[in-house]
Amino acid sequence: MKSSFMLNMEVRDTLKQTGTVLAFLAVIPPVYLVNSMRLGGDASFAHHAFYGSLFTVAFLMITLATSMFRRERSDGAMQYLKTLPLSPARVAARKIIPRLFASWIVAVLFAIVFFRGLLLIHRSGSVLDAVFTVNVILLAPALLMAGGFLFDVSGRKSPVLALMLALPALFVFTAAGNGWFPLLRLFLRLWRWSMTPGLFHAAAILSVALGVVLPAMLPLLVLVPVYRAWVRTPERVLTRRMIRRAIIPAVALLALFVLYFL
Repeated sequence: MKSSFMLNMEVRDTLKQTGTVLAFLAVIPPVYLVNSMRLGGDASFAHHAFYGSLFTVAFLMITLATSMFRRERSDGAMQYLKTLPLSPARVAARKIIPRLFASWIVAVLFAIVFFRGLLLIHRSGSVLDAVFTVNVILLAPALLMAGGFLFDVSGRKSPVLALMLALPALFVFTAAGNGWFPLLRLFLRLWRWSMTPGLFHAAAILSVALGVVLPAMLPLLVLVPVYRAWVRTPERVLTRRMIRRAIIPAVALLALFVLYFL
């Protein structure tokens, strides 16, 4: 199997999965008609379209993240995949990148349709809104795809590992809005940057990097050395090693999550 052939297969699988899941959007108009005409519901079509699309986008990302090795497992080709002259990094890139780009495109289209532009989530279009948008639309799907890939590599048999690998994306999605503001306020008190717009924006970006991005990435980054040995490591052993490696940063991330929302 050549490298380019594998990439083409991954692109085709991604397009097929994306088209299949997005086809559920066609159910929204009939549901609206049944709810408004038969059941007497007063929710508008925009309401149905927003939540139906939101559910579909979330389901699409979860599907893409958790089915990266579905073809190999159904064909019994996992061992063959391990014998290919591809480094672990290249295998990960060919699995993650097509699905990540599909997730980004769908997320951006969703934001444009329902928020009338990527920087209008909070109306002001400020640097803070841009930071929020980048975290939710770009970083959260990236973490979800990386976590899904590692979960697929492990054999998909441990619910504990599944929760640990899903936590970074969930943390970014929920904490990107306001969880990092305590850290920003601390910077402003220490260095009194609030009167200087340029330094205020720098403090905001630094707060997001230290308070959201770095903590969210740690549970995945610590698994990179474990993944590098996946070719010669049985799935059961790989799963145990992943859990042992990621347990401390995952618990720390969970504690930070609770701290942000207390």
